[in-house]
Amino acid sequence: MTYPKTTKLLGDWNLQVVLSLDRAVGQYFVVGDHLSGKVEIINNGTTPIPLRSVNIFLNERVKGAIKTEQRLLKSFSLIGKTELLPGQRKTVRFRGLGTLQNPSFRGKRLSVSNRISVRAYSAQPANVSLLKQIKLWGRNRNNEFAYNFEVPTKPQRGVYQVAPRHLPTKWLPSINLKWTPFLVALPWLLFLLLEEAPPIFFHWAGVLVILLLIALIIGRITLFRDSPMEIVESPGGSFLVRMLDRGDNSWQSLHLGYRITETYLNGEGQHEEKLVTKTLHRGAYSLKEIGQVRGSFIEARLPWPKDFYPNLKYASGQGFGWEFTLLRKNILGNWAEVKWPINVSWEHLPPPEEVLELKDLTPEREILGGTPGATNNKP
Repeated sequence: MTYPKTTKLLGDWNLQVVLSLDRAVGQYFVVGDHLSGKVEIINNGTTPIPLRSVNIFLNERVKGAIKTEQRLLKSFSLIGKTELLPGQRKTVRFRGLGTLQNPSFRGKRLSVSNRISVRAYSAQPANVSLLKQIKLWGRNRNNEFAYNFEVPTKPQRGVYQVAPRHLPTKWLPSINLKWTPFLVALPWLLFLLLEEAPPIFFHWAGVLVILLLIALIIGRITLFRDSPMEIVESPGGSFLVRMLDRGDNSWQSLHLGYRITETYLNGEGQHEEKLVTKTLHRGAYSLKEIGQVRGSFIEARLPWPKDFYPNLKYASGQGFGWEFTLLRKNILGNWAEVKWPINVSWEHLPPPEEVLELKDLTPEREILGGTPGATNNKP
């Protein structure tokens, strides 16, 4: 696999780099691959290029809306101090340039990729006057040729795996009952402030408080009842959720699912940067349809998404994550949701075993006269 020729200019210098990786055309890289190949460096200019060193790097790079960061996986030197004459070419083979650790992935505002960088650092020419060195430094003061090559990487053959965890249940979002004492005390407060108010005013104020309390109670009843729930370890990579069955069929109105998110830095200026989280994919499934009663518990297996989604976090807070979600409609018909972070990984599967084809030996036995071990029983 050979990348297109890349040429960089630095003052009077013209340096071309050709990167070839040991991979057939059309074959893709997968996580776990070790990179090897060769680098060709060509002086396409008309003047010699003094080089201090040529190094190669393998980086994992995450690019967000306003911030790009990278993690160095491996680096080493390809060429030491040398001078390339006009038209001269140097070819260097390399092995062991690290291991691809994560696949390439592109979200809405965040992307992850693997990149090989070749950097050539220039040196001052030898045996030239000080005035000439100052002149060259002025034209070639950047002192570096940088070449970047993306390495498209796919995940290995595998399955999703979710780590087991307890899900501490809580009320789905609703009006908080901490305001109840205030609502109850409201008529008495008004009574103290408005002693001259007609009795009918306090009558309707009391009715209003009672109606508010009834609405709060009904809202609580129509929301999710507090039931122990957990994600259970299951062979084969199943997303198995188990919850206690209270025997009143209230679980049939619930929806279970997951949300895959991307988090990236956004804003203008260093002091205005903030982390923003957006949904990449959401799955929600009726527990009535996927749930099964097993003794005192309700069990449900959530289907995994068909596409691959990573679970990565970087030092800046950018990355991709998974959340388990519990949803239910309240009395007003709006969806109320509770979510928990979960640890989902991509587990590699071993390559499929080679299946040996068994050949029918009947024709050979007929040729050999049908006697096992005979070479030729025919006259």
